[in-house]
Amino acid sequence: MGSKQRRQRERQELRQAILAAARDIAAREGWQAVTIRKVAEAIEYTPPIIYEYFASKEALLFELLREGFWQVGQIIQAIQARGGPAENVLAQVAIPGDAWPGWRSLWHQRDTTGSTQRVCRRARGGTRRSGGPWSSASRP
Repeated sequence: MGSKQRRQRERQELRQAILAAARDIAAREGWQAVTIRKVAEAIEYTPPIIYEYFASKEALLFELLREGFWQVGQIIQAIQARGGPAENVLAQVAIPGDAWPGWRSLWHQRDTTGSTQRVCRRARGGTRRSGGPWSSASRP
């Protein structure tokens, strides 16, 4: 494997570590507690490194939101593939149990900073058809 591929793999691994750290902080303390500094401390890097991957806290939260919606879409597709009434699909997505640890704390936290609301507003601008943030080309 060449050094270019190794660097790309390492970059992707660090990006995933950043997202995982932010997700863990949010699950424990709520969205408002996620800061670039806390994420950097959690993965033992400095904040400027985090900014190489995400321009702001909002960009980081937006990526977590996008990944979360993509995961929900995958869960829905898997449930639909098993068949059954639509009510069952909705019930299984609403109460996924251990399939998605920490989901309840992530989606039900009250964010007093307004960051999540800004991220959600920006996210509503894209659709699958428009090639926005939910398009298949932008999946994680």
